[in-house]
Amino acid sequence: MYENLSSKNKIEDISCNQKNSFILISNMKNDVKGFISNIGTNTIKKRIIV
Repeated sequence: MYENLSSKNKIEDISCNQKNSFILISNMKNDVKGFISNIGTNTIKKRIIV
């Protein structure tokens, strides 16, 4: 998944060189984008608003 998105330039690194998690986001058109973040997955999970 990472290599596929990377080859399409659909990954954004917002980690400030402290990579901690890889987040996948899709929209209603099933376009997928990846983010590399310095925030841990448990913290992200706690902050999700549905």
